[in-house]
Amino acid sequence: MTFDKHMSLVMAMYMLGKIAVYADDVNGALVNFNNAVMLIHERGDLTIERHRRALGYCLLARGMVYCKLKSFERAEEDLTGAAAVLPSHKFPVIYELRAEAREQLGRIDAAREDEEKAAELWEKG
Repeated sequence: MTFDKHMSLVMAMYMLGKIAVYADDVNGALVNFNNAVMLIHERGDLTIERHRRALGYCLLARGMVYCKLKSFERAEEDLTGAAAVLPSHKFPVIYELRAEAREQLGRIDAAREDEEKAAELWEKG
């Protein structure tokens, strides 16, 4: 594998976003996660597994921030994107967060399905 400077920048932005979350700077986190997602879409190659996985991590993180900001439409969109590229058995939190977003949007049946999926994944370990 050769050095991938664009993915290095993506991961740096992702880490800065995580640091901002820990510092309770949701706006700073959102800026960094937005930049990371934008760079993946502009310079990434989604036929490459590590690029898809990086996109999934960034969408999951940004979805969490959107939940915190009560921007539930955007949260649902990002979490759905994360669910499409990350292995569900390793990330039941995607379904927990998406259930919260969907419940807040009044999509109760879809929220319950996500809650059941999350519970099933947690039980399987």
